[in-house]
Amino acid sequence: MDRSAGILAQAAALRRFNRFYFGRMRFLREAMTGPGYRAAELRVLREIGESPHGVVAARVALDLRMDPGRLSRILNFFRARGYLKDDRAAGDRRSKVVRLSREGRCRYLALEREAEGAASFLLRLLTDTERQRLLEAMAVVEEILRRVR
Repeated sequence: MDRSAGILAQAAALRRFNRFYFGRMRFLREAMTGPGYRAAELRVLREIGESPHGVVAARVALDLRMDPGRLSRILNFFRARGYLKDDRAAGDRRSKVVRLSREGRCRYLALEREAEGAASFLLRLLTDTERQRLLEAMAVVEEILRRVR
């Protein structure tokens, strides 16, 4: 098998695994995204929620590799629900710092609890050995893919 055919076969295997994984993890994804939320919205909410003092909106777009226009629409979605508070950055008045409001923090924490419960449920279905193997394999995948940035 020549190199390009090998890469194509490997790409097909990666795509097959991706479909398998997301099919199996559907219930976990639904718990993690909650009712009425898309995955991208949850990623933004989580990024802001993990920064209790706020985060510069442009930094969120960079960290999540998200188009600034898409981020702006998501931030407006959360503002309309009363989940965000906006401030100007102290060092650069042109930059906007976003943080969760009280309602936003409550919703974020509730979604985190739901996601933890769904992940725990899945892990309880496995034996100790299976859990260990799964977690080790996940660590290897994460380590390898982090280098690809």
